[in-house]
Amino acid sequence: MTLKNEKTVLLITLGIFTLLTYWPIFSSGRLPGGEMSDTVAQGYPFFSYTASRLSQGELPLWNPYILCGVPFYESFSAPVFYPLRGLPMVIFGPEAAIRFLYPIHMFMAGVFAWMFLKALGAKRWGALVGAVAYSAGAWANTLFYAGHGSKVICWAWFPLVLWALLGYIRSRNTRYIGAGALALGMQGLSSHPQMMLYTAGSALILTLFQTRKPLGRSLGKNLGGLAAILLLGGMTAAVQLYPGYLFSRGTSRGQDLPLETAASYSMPPEETLSMLMPGAFGLRHGFPDSSAGGIPVYFGRLGLRLSSEFTGAVLFILALFGMFTGKHRRRRYMFAFLALAGALVSWGGYTPVFSFLYRVLPIFRKLRAPHM
Repeated sequence: MTLKNEKTVLLITLGIFTLLTYWPIFSSGRLPGGEMSDTVAQGYPFFSYTASRLSQGELPLWNPYILCGVPFYESFSAPVFYPLRGLPMVIFGPEAAIRFLYPIHMFMAGVFAWMFLKALGAKRWGALVGAVAYSAGAWANTLFYAGHGSKVICWAWFPLVLWALLGYIRSRNTRYIGAGALALGMQGLSSHPQMMLYTAGSALILTLFQTRKPLGRSLGKNLGGLAAILLLGGMTAAVQLYPGYLFSRGTSRGQDLPLETAASYSMPPEETLSMLMPGAFGLRHGFPDSSAGGIPVYFGRLGLRLSSEFTGAVLFILALFGMFTGKHRRRRYMFAFLALAGALVSWGGYTPVFSFLYRVLPIFRKLRAPHM
């Protein structure tokens, strides 16, 4: 199979999975998640108000319909400068923009994941399966229930950041820095700084595992490329991030959160099993008192579950198989370290690692819900 045919198979496969996953959106006028979804209860009204302001030639700086009025754009509630959110809203209206936000980014995520996997040297079937596993996974494709489109946007652009960084490390071609900065900038314009932080952390791990001899010179250039991507990406998104930063100074995030608050909504380590068995600790939101007909339906320790962590036994086994049998030892170590780091951060307050990060890295004192 030639590379051209690989791309055709990839695009057709991703198109089929996207269509199947979001069939109710394509086949009807329904919004994602149904009537109980935050996408319907909050997301659509926010989109509608934003579109109404834009149609009047104004930025949605203030929303008079919440309390006695609240800052709107600065509070990350109307990220109009993210092009795949703002332009569809202006051209097609708020309903079309919010309906197709999720399937568009599911498709994009698969393409970018395939690019990253091919850059790592994955063969055609490994890259195809990996791209589908990443794009069609349960985590991102259940976030529409909570209305967390900004997380989905960041997740879609994440592998492109890694692809660009890897391309720069191998070629020293600055065009990859531009591509990485663009991808990171799109994350920032989507208004989710916490996901940008996790992207930067993952990119740092990749950077450290891609050093060559002489070690000092290689590491310096790798870190320089990463720093350039982070700086230029932040500058690209400054129109959203800087007003958000100024706004946060007048909120509870302006001061350091207590450790207990920063670690709230951590993933209990035992509930990592939900990656294999989604109902192992019950279902629904995750509140301990969740019940149906008086019968408890959740009995774990996570205070609120906004999406499913389910990965699937087959994919989990394939990942472990690749981890232990792959030919490239350094690559295996990189992914193992990345998986461990992600698990430790998501477990949050249940391990001493998070309290260490809280003390050492000031940004962790502004965030919460590490289980995402």
